[in-house]
Amino acid sequence: KKEVMKKFGHEMRNEDIKARMGPKTKEMIALCLPENEKQKAELGKEMIDQIVSSEKGLKLVNLCSNALETITALKKKGYKMSLVTNSDAAFVFASLKRFQIQDGFWDLIITADDPFAKKEDSFKFLTEALELNNGIVYIADKASDAALAKNAGVKSVIIASAHSWDSEEKIMAARPDFLIHDLKELPKLLTKRL
Repeated sequence: KKEVMKKFGHEMRNEDIKARMGPKTKEMIALCLPENEKQKAELGKEMIDQIVSSEKGLKLVNLCSNALETITALKKKGYKMSLVTNSDAAFVFASLKRFQIQDGFWDLIITADDPFAKKEDSFKFLTEALELNNGIVYIADKASDAALAKNAGVKSVIIASAHSWDSEEKIMAARPDFLIHDLKELPKLLTKRL
C-alpha cells in the first residue's frame, strides 16, 4: 500500500498506513489522500489488487505454521468453517488457490469486498446463513480481535506466535477467551472447551 501511495506522489510511513488500516482498502487509501485527490482511491484499490494477487506478490505470502493440517483436521471433524478477513477478495482467493485450500474447506468466505460495514455484521450473517445454533468461535491473530469478538457476542481464540500482529503481552491484555501459540492446538481446544 506504501507503493501505491508513492505512485500518487505521497510518501507515507508504514506506521501511518498501519494506523489507518480498516475494513476497506479503498476507504483507507481515501483517508491518506488530500481532499482534492479522493477520487483516486478506487484506482489505488485496483492497483493493490493487481500487486497482491500477482505471482510476485503471492510469493511474499506464507501460511501460519500447521495451518493446512489444522483446517484439514477440523473439516474432517465436521466443523463448519468460514474465512472472515479484512483483506481484499483478489488477494484472498489468489492466496487460497496458491496454497490449494480454496475448494472444500470453507462454507463461506467473507472479504473486505463484501457488503459488511464491520466484522461483527459478518458474524451475524454467518450465524443465520450457516444455521449456527451453537454460535461462532473467532480465531484471529490480533489483540483487537478479542474485543471485536466480545462486541459480536462470539468466543475468541487468539494466536500468539511469530505470525501474530501483536505481542503475547498485548494479546493477553485484551483478554481473549482463549490463547494458543500454534494452530495445531486448536482441534484439542475446540473439543475440550467449546
